[in-house]
Amino acid sequence: MHCGACVARVQSAIASIPGVNEVKVSLQPPILGFETSTPIPIGELNTFLGKVGDYKLEEKPKENKTTKPISNEVEEEPTIAWATFKPLVLILGYILGIVILVAFNTNNWNLMLMMRYYMAGFFLAFSFFKMLDIRGFANSFSMYDPIARKVPIYGYIYPFIELSLGVLYFTGIQPVLTNMFTLIIVAIGTIGVVSSVMDKREIKCACLGTVFNLPMTTVTIIENSMMLVMAACMLLYLLGGL
Repeated sequence: MHCGACVARVQSAIASIPGVNEVKVSLQPPILGFETSTPIPIGELNTFLGKVGDYKLEEKPKENKTTKPISNEVEEEPTIAWATFKPLVLILGYILGIVILVAFNTNNWNLMLMMRYYMAGFFLAFSFFKMLDIRGFANSFSMYDPIARKVPIYGYIYPFIELSLGVLYFTGIQPVLTNMFTLIIVAIGTIGVVSSVMDKREIKCACLGTVFNLPMTTVTIIENSMMLVMAACMLLYLLGGL
């Protein structure tokens, strides 16, 4: 599998097998899991997969339970390469740079206005990447978002929600309702992200759709928290609390 579309095709093919339910497919690592009332030979599973593409299942090798020698050395946890998050950092940096350039050009350094434009750029840019492969995004999104997991259609609608929020932030229409709605949907999404990170589930973050292979880590939590803080600050400012 190479992208979210592959994941969606594999999940759809396995889900079409009689007696199979609760199908979960992970891109990184490439793992398939499902529940079934009766055992299904791997050859039969591969037959169904062959109908949707050049996919093939392999049995997970059994772990070698040999006793490891006792060592006083502390094993370091594997670190994620900088290159993995480079696209995300560049996009966020470009948005911030544009906001600063606008403030410099207009000589208006109002913090709330700058945050509003940043939110606009964030939602417009991120909705763009999600729309490049809406089906793949929806499939990845349903693996951790509480709403998309129960209501799959929400994953298909979400990119358009972000696009609408981007337009609303940019134009300044209904700022109170815009920030309130942002707090709600981002908070719900953050719950799913935190749960996935705490459970150490190795799944893909769908914030940039299927274009980039971003793992679900604490970086995603920081990203969501940043959006929550900015939306909360702007809402308090509009309500007279700041």
